[in-house]
Amino acid sequence: GGEPGALLSLRTGLLAAMGDFIGVNALLDVVPGYADHADLLRVEVDTRLLTGDVSRACQMAHPHIQRQGAVYWQTLSIFCQALRGQHEAALLGLSLLEELGVNDPVYFQLVDAIIGGVKSPVVGSLADPTPLHLAVARVASAQLPVDVISSNRPGVLRAIAFSPNAAPELRLEAAE
Repeated sequence: GGEPGALLSLRTGLLAAMGDFIGVNALLDVVPGYADHADLLRVEVDTRLLTGDVSRACQMAHPHIQRQGAVYWQTLSIFCQALRGQHEAALLGLSLLEELGVNDPVYFQLVDAIIGGVKSPVVGSLADPTPLHLAVARVASAQLPVDVISSNRPGVLRAIAFSPNAAPELRLEAAE
């Protein structure tokens, strides 16, 4: 029973959590019309963010952002606007998020840095980074703080291990 996409979401979510990004893409390749399934779409977008394929993540998310009011899609959308140089739209988006009570100082700081052209902003702490945090930090060339590896998500740790903006010793520790 249950909806057909639910089991698939679970499987792709598990593969993504384990850091098996090739497995995720292979599984999604055989699913017809999964773009209508928000959970699956989110797994793929997260996977793209973790592997540094930000432009594709933005392309994929674009048609869905209007339909899905979730904060996840809004925060992604604002990041994509900042990347495309749509600074006014991105700033407006940030102020709307603040009004909604979204409390994510690192995200706000890094998107502001991208919009303002601030080079290598310093992030004090990011204990449980999301794929979006890591993508935004990478684009902003922010040095990842030491506590990012307190994450227990292998997919996130794997992304940190390959992250050009993490210190070498941090990358090694994440890889272990």
